[in-house]
Formats: sequence, structure tokens, C-alpha cells
Amino acid sequence: MPRHRIAYLGLLDGDRACGDTRGEDHLRQLAAAVTAAEPETWEIEIISCGPEARLQTLEPGVTRRVLQQSVESEIAWDASSWELPAALRAADAVHLHDGYSRTCELGLLIARQQQKPVCLTDYGVTANWLTNELELGKLADAIICHEASAAEKAVSPEAVELLPAPIDLNWFGVPAEWPSPCFLPPTRPRGPALKINYGSLGRRLAEIYRGLLVGREEVAA
Repeated sequence: MPRHRIAYLGLLDGDRACGDTRGEDHLRQLAAAVTAAEPETWEIEIISCGPEARLQTLEPGVTRRVLQQSVESEIAWDASSWELPAALRAADAVHLHDGYSRTCELGLLIARQQQKPVCLTDYGVTANWLTNELELGKLADAIICHEASAAEKAVSPEAVELLPAPIDLNWFGVPAEWPSPCFLPPTRPRGPALKINYGSLGRRLAEIYRGLLVGREEVAA
């Protein structure tokens, strides 16, 4: 039985802007936890856009794909690629891990056009980003929240899946309002890595992904 592929988008633009790997490390551990929970069921591709295309294996069942960006972007989180529709077409579902990057904004619209299930992680952070202004979160099939306060404010409460965990978007870095190329100074605190039970999150996300795919198959039938 072929494994289901989940595309992960988001957080990696912050790494490119700040020169560290907080976002990629988090997504790698999260993806590895999902695939470890059910090795024969899932494979995850972590996708971003950058100056040079590349593909590498990070963990069993977890790959990292950088798409060639369409034009040079002065602001890291404005990067996009004409290759994104083809990259998402190979996925069975899409999980967006932020609501401010151009990759996630386009990924949400492309995934809906391709009729794929979509998860959107909502950290409860608000700004004048397009996703918030247009309430694009209403297009998501599942909204992942790690805090009850974020779940209460979600644009589609009926779609919320609460997975309690000490994950703060400010720790990864939140960009200043467009068109600033900088992160807000208070949002890159120094300190140890987040203490997250990735095993628990991975098992729960696997259940959510399975539910979304079963729901899609039922609608298709």
C-alpha cells in the first residue's frame, strides 16, 4: 500500500532571514514524529522557495525540498516559485505552518484549487498579513492550535484541533509589517530550544491527517 504524502510549508523563511535553523529543526522533528508513529503510512516533504533548488533526505520518510524561486525576493517571506503547484500536486494533503509567508498564502489557494485537504497551524498571532485580512483560514479543513486562547479566536472554531504544546511563534520569529525585511526585535529571544513532546504531537497529527484523507475519499465516493 503506497504511503500518503503530506507537504509542509512555512516557518523556513524566518530561518533564511535570521541565519539559524529554528523553523527547519522544528518541522524536521515534527515530521519525523509523524512518520515514526506510522512508518508505512506517511511520508512528509518540507517545502520552501530559495535561490537554488535542492532535494535532500532528512530522516526516514522525511525530505527537504527547496524550489527555485521565481524572482529574487528582498524579503525572505515574500519568496515564491512557479514550481509550487507541481510540488503540491504530488501531495495528498498540505499542512501550512504559518499564516504570513507568501509560500503559505499561495500554498493555501493552490491546495484548495487542487482539492486537497489543508491544515493550518494558528498560533494566535495577529498582524496585517493577507491570511488574516481575508480570513483565509476559513479555507482550511483543520486548524491546529497549541493554546486554548488561540483556539477561541480561530476564524473557524468548528475546524479547530487543540494540541496543547509550548510552541510560541514569537520564538521562531515574526516579521515586522510589510515591507520591512526585519523581524520584530522582541520576537527572537535568546534561550534554549522549546521543550516539546514531539512523539505525542506526531501521533495526534497522524490521526488528524488520516481523518482528513478519509473525509476526502468519502466525498469523492
